[in-house]
Amino acid sequence: SCLPVHTRTSADDQKDIVVSNHEIIAFPNPFVSAFSLTGQDGSPVVVAIYDVAGQLVESYEGTMDERILFGSKLKMGCYHVEISISGITSGINVVKMY
Repeated sequence: SCLPVHTRTSADDQKDIVVSNHEIIAFPNPFVSAFSLTGQDGSPVVVAIYDVAGQLVESYEGTMDERILFGSKLKMGCYHVEISISGITSGINVVKMY
């Protein structure tokens, strides 16, 4: 299924993800062209995006001190996003429309 996991809804199409006591916002979800992950504490982060077959389709390693865009090259469908901070990983499912 393509329902969000490990999230709480904070607005119609915004999801808050808490990883190792760090709040990260995924917006929008579902998305048409791209979605962003936003964090504000500058923590080192690793983001991995997997398709429904479990294949890694996009990744990022850096800091969560800005808005990072993902998904512009993805095809329509469901994806699982894993976010790791300080060795703790949480995930969310996102949907690309059209």
